[in-house]
Amino acid sequence: MTCKVLHLLTGDLWAGAEVVTYELLAELVKYNDIKLYAVVFNQGVLADKIKALGIQTYVFSEQDSLYRQFINIYKAVKGLNIDIIHSHKFKEDFISVLLSMLCKIPYLIRTIHSLHGITKTHTGFKYYKSKLFSFINWFILKIFFNRIIAVSEDIKKHYAKLYLDKKLVVVRNAINVEKVYPAKLKEEIKQELSLDKDSFVIGSAGRLVPIKGYDVFLKMAKIILDRNPNVVFVLVGDGPLLGDLKALAGSLGITNSVRFIGYKNDIYNYLNMMDIFVLASLSEGIPSIILEAAALKIPIVSTAVGGIPEILKDNVSARLVQAGDEKLLAQVCMGLVDDYKYAKKLADTAKNNILENFDIKKTVYKIKEVYSSLLE
Repeated sequence: MTCKVLHLLTGDLWAGAEVVTYELLAELVKYNDIKLYAVVFNQGVLADKIKALGIQTYVFSEQDSLYRQFINIYKAVKGLNIDIIHSHKFKEDFISVLLSMLCKIPYLIRTIHSLHGITKTHTGFKYYKSKLFSFINWFILKIFFNRIIAVSEDIKKHYAKLYLDKKLVVVRNAINVEKVYPAKLKEEIKQELSLDKDSFVIGSAGRLVPIKGYDVFLKMAKIILDRNPNVVFVLVGDGPLLGDLKALAGSLGITNSVRFIGYKNDIYNYLNMMDIFVLASLSEGIPSIILEAAALKIPIVSTAVGGIPEILKDNVSARLVQAGDEKLLAQVCMGLVDDYKYAKKLADTAKNNILENFDIKKTVYKIKEVYSSLLE
């Protein structure tokens, strides 16, 4: 019996959640007992990549009204006899419920990729608005959804407190390790960025948004540069904070030692060029960028937030620090600069852990178990 699964996704970004979801679909499509469909909001990298997998994909613009979006989706999927809708965000949850009712789709699954929307702090009207949305989301998940997939134990604990524990299952994010390799040498990328071939590079990568803590990263850079002016800092990624972060680098007097290189398709080339990878996030699920850095055997310094301690252990496979403390972050990074042999030892352990516990094939097996548990 073939299980028909419709994934509802938002695709205007190509970031952590989108990357891991694509890798999941790329493996699931190989199985003959699963027929995949996808509804993607907004044309972008994700929609193009899913189409390239041979998955029947419907793309709708969020510029249309929510009513028009739903009508178009309903017309597209009403005759497909879908067994399971697999949703990935709040708006998709709402649409999933309506589709399940009108198209008689029996099962709904939601993957919770992070707690970002929950951990944001608001004041005034925005505070009450966020509380209202959180309550509506909880109600929808509680009443209508059959399974809730948490990508980390940390996320599971949060939702278990909301009396959703019977529906929860942990399936950690993973990557296709075989695909994580650089196409260029370190020296080529350094030359491209006009860096000295012997320069020591501390870098980070991701969407330039507040939750990622890039202001802390830059303040850390200032502390390190006061001690070691030969270190270079590289930020890979784009986002709404780009202008603010450049201004902060200027006010700190470190502009000449920081490279903002924007979004890159060939991210592995730029990760591989780094001597230390730093993640200064205030909140995370299981970030794919950490998995990729570990797979490339780059020494990692990260904040111990969300699901990161489930991937890395302090002084075993990385160095972990509390969030928001640029002085501690700088101290730990300088320790690895001074003892880089130890840093590489941590990186070797991290790579082995990724191979053993965070390969995409194990995640796909668990997802298939979730689908099967509903149909049986």
